[in-house]
Amino acid sequence: LRPSMRTLLLACLASGSGRAVRLPSSGLIVLGGSGGPPPAAAAAVADGRELRKQLSALRASSDWDGAHGLLWWALREAPSSAETIHCNVVLAALSDAAEWERALVLLEHMRAAGLPRDGYSFSSAICACARAGQPEAAVETFKAMCADDSVEPSSVAFNTALSAAQRASDPVRAAEMVLAIYTLETLSLQPDAWASAAALRAL
Repeated sequence: LRPSMRTLLLACLASGSGRAVRLPSSGLIVLGGSGGPPPAAAAAVADGRELRKQLSALRASSDWDGAHGLLWWALREAPSSAETIHCNVVLAALSDAAEWERALVLLEHMRAAGLPRDGYSFSSAICACARAGQPEAAVETFKAMCADDSVEPSSVAFNTALSAAQRASDPVRAAEMVLAIYTLETLSLQPDAWASAAALRAL
């Protein structure tokens, strides 16, 4: 991120809105974060185990908005109780709902806040982009995953990004994105048979 964009993002996060983030290499500003009050149960969150329990229950009931709001409340009011696993539960809920913008904001906040991002974090965000029909965002997020030295790119994330690129409405752009994924210098995995066949179809 350029210094001005980093300042904007951190200011939004500090204000509690979590509203803006610049997607890697794209210059696109997207919105995210929780604008409403957290669930009433938020006041009862005293430690990480209770927070995970409540987030998992909200995801199980398909209440992604409630899980999202509760996590942001915890990140603002009780940051010591929030860990990677809590963010991953919410990223999975956002993926289920194809809430790609909020997923990317949360993924970037994890980096800014020093919360380790793992393969599940990135895969959920990539899946959210793919389900929302956002191939560019899916590919850019996979690139960011490959560029993160602390994360090992997975076949699931690779295939999801590849599938999203393949379904782009512009065939030429689809081929460009597929080629970009396959020629990444930071790609450390061997594409499987499905991925190779999908790439050949797109090209």
